[in-house]
Amino acid sequence: MNPKSSASDANAPFAITADDVAPESTSSGNVTTYQGTESAGDAAITNNENDRVEFLDQSTAAQATIVNNSGGSAHFSDQSTAGSAFMTNNADSLIEFTDQSTAAGSNITNNEGGKISFDDDAGGGNAAIANNGAIAFQGNASAEQANIVSNAGATVSFSGNATAGTAQITNNGGLNFEGSSSAGQSLITNNEGAATGFSGNSSAATAAITNNGDVAFTDDATAGSASIINNQSGGVAFSGNASAGAAFMANSGQLDFAGSSSAGTAEVVNNASGVVTLSGSATLANASVNNGGLVDFSGNASAGAATIVTGPAGRTVFRELSSGGTAALETNLGGTVDFSGVSDGQIEVGSIQGPGTYYLGGVALVVGGNNLSTTVDGAIVDGGLSGGTGGSLVKTGGGTLTLSGPNTYTGATDVSGGVLQAGAAGALSARSDFIVGAGALLDLAGFDQTIGSLSGTGSVDLATARLTTGGNDADTVFGGTASGTGGLTKTGAGTMELAGVNAYSGMTEVEQGELRVSGSIAASSVRVDAGAILSGNGTVGATTVAGTLARENDGGTLSVAGDLVLGHGSTYSLSLDPNAGASLLTVNGTATVEGSSLVVSVIGDFTIEGTSFRILSASQVIGNFSDVQSDMPFIDLALHYGGGTVDLDVSRNNTDFTSVAETANQRAVAGALA
Repeated sequence: MNPKSSASDANAPFAITADDVAPESTSSGNVTTYQGTESAGDAAITNNENDRVEFLDQSTAAQATIVNNSGGSAHFSDQSTAGSAFMTNNADSLIEFTDQSTAAGSNITNNEGGKISFDDDAGGGNAAIANNGAIAFQGNASAEQANIVSNAGATVSFSGNATAGTAQITNNGGLNFEGSSSAGQSLITNNEGAATGFSGNSSAATAAITNNGDVAFTDDATAGSASIINNQSGGVAFSGNASAGAAFMANSGQLDFAGSSSAGTAEVVNNASGVVTLSGSATLANASVNNGGLVDFSGNASAGAATIVTGPAGRTVFRELSSGGTAALETNLGGTVDFSGVSDGQIEVGSIQGPGTYYLGGVALVVGGNNLSTTVDGAIVDGGLSGGTGGSLVKTGGGTLTLSGPNTYTGATDVSGGVLQAGAAGALSARSDFIVGAGALLDLAGFDQTIGSLSGTGSVDLATARLTTGGNDADTVFGGTASGTGGLTKTGAGTMELAGVNAYSGMTEVEQGELRVSGSIAASSVRVDAGAILSGNGTVGATTVAGTLARENDGGTLSVAGDLVLGHGSTYSLSLDPNAGASLLTVNGTATVEGSSLVVSVIGDFTIEGTSFRILSASQVIGNFSDVQSDMPFIDLALHYGGGTVDLDVSRNNTDFTSVAETANQRAVAGALA
């Protein structure tokens, strides 16, 4: 028996034509109802304005053809099913699934202005849906295995706890996930011009998303563990507190993190045409980024604790007030990391490594906070996109940073934690002032190095290498300890003071400027070239002087743990203070002074005649000073040589004060003093 309708004349607003309609189906007015286990069979059902067909209980639309015209509707509730029906939903019409009903294997065309809704625990089954209107999944509804093609101007939305299930969704219009909804394990293709949005607490879950349009994550939404392929025309944006979660993202277009968004633990492959930007307070968090394009940090954005590998053609750029956090930065050959645009003059990163180039501009790069041990085979240099010179390197943390490339940055190198190690000869910047802090180590690892200058209180391990320092002409004090079998060469016009107890055993060469030893280099032999100066009140090894050995009026003693040779043309420069005595030179060996000049200057006034100073003590003194020079016209100086001593006698001579007076006033004063 056919279900009955309250409209039975020829102009009835809807018609049912089927030979096998379930005999218990009923109609009431403009409503046709199927209930129990009734089936619509292959009925042809047309719903016009205010007409509707209802499927209740376990009833099914079977193979029916259902057309909803303006104001018509079809309703599925309880555990009813759309079977394999063909349904066309026109403007202002509705197809509704509630409770545990399902679209099953139906074929649905939703035209412009039409609406399809899934509520409660309803599901999309494996229906094929062509959408030109609006589809809404609400409550706990699921798209299940449906195949949804949503055309331009059409929308598909998920809200509440709804999920896309394992549906295949092709979006040419708008696709939105709101509330706590989820993209499930769906396959989403977001075509050019289309927009897919995640807001609220929604999640992309484990969906596979191919994007040629725009995908946006806002509020507290997350990409979950989704796989997102963002093609060249596509844009993926995270804002608010949104997170990339643990997603995999392959980017050939634009990938943006703004606001307080986070890349979470995502894996990002940024291809050659890809651009990844972080602005506002966004962070890469713990993400892994393989960068073959451009990664750009600006605002207060941070690299967090991410790992960023910059490929051969890749660029990673930090600008404005952005931070490297504790991120691990790695470059491949040809890859660049640029810090030159950082506006506050300093940036921290966890670690750097690889054969690429790191541009500092005039910025101080602080590395080592993640305590990793890494090697930079490439170069750390000034310059970069924003230009600038004087970039500096600060090594912190407990790890070892090994420099093996041709580094040329011109600012200071501050080793304040862990180890800074040379990995090749000449790897340390020759123009940099190296400061080694307490507890830190500068390790030459046997590779000869030239640096601008050396200071600090930490340790230097020369191994078998020679360290040449002083080329920047700075005055510095190194109060730490240097060890190894290598040696030290002092260059430049400045003064370098060694204030610590050093154990290195290679030669110390003073080529230029002044080396002041207030600590000890007892295990090192010393050579002082012409024009250079050795001074101090510490201990040196066997010493040969072609330049100047200077003893200042410090009341101390310069000790030579070995022989001393003051060569022809050399100078022993001595300061005298009548109230403090001379500064003694003690040689634990033979002192050879033949051909050397003694130059004496006085600090203060002599009031006692016949003062004698011991200026040299040795096991044996060979030769005599060639001459004694003084800036004291009224004092006579006389040397007395013992077996192992040299004494200097100072006395007033007969030179009249008036003989050096140049003016009448000076002559009057000189006459009064005579």
